[in-house]
Amino acid sequence: MILVIFLFVTFFPYQRSLDEPIDSYVNQVHKFSGLSPDHFYLFVDQMQILKANIRSDPDVASKALYMGLENLREIGLYTQRADDMYEGELNAIADNLARTCEDVIQSTALVRGVRFLPRYLNDIIPETPDDADSFGPNYKKTGPLCPRGACRG
Repeated sequence: MILVIFLFVTFFPYQRSLDEPIDSYVNQVHKFSGLSPDHFYLFVDQMQILKANIRSDPDVASKALYMGLENLREIGLYTQRADDMYEGELNAIADNLARTCEDVIQSTALVRGVRFLPRYLNDIIPETPDDADSFGPNYKKTGPLCPRGACRG
């Protein structure tokens, strides 16, 4: 029984699935395509390469992802008016796309035994509350910043 389980896990490894399909991100960006059609089409081309390689070649998939993200972020810089806030929305889409795809690329790299150094997954910092209770029972505040009064005006 243990041998059967071992063989099953070895030959049928778990593959992470995308939270949203890559096409849904392309559809979200499509409404901004008029800002810079050239960058939009470059983004779409890179997403096609990413889709073709996300489960087979982590190196090609990550290069396509990062080039596509650069083109996506570049679209937000082509606003016509100063009060248009498209850049923030496009950056949010880019962040979600990056984290989702890097997670799948990392999973593929682990299965294949290939090194992968994600750019965006490393930037995820867990949010901690600012109250002292979150640091545990032995938490002590530091002393004053200016113990000798040198900072006082």
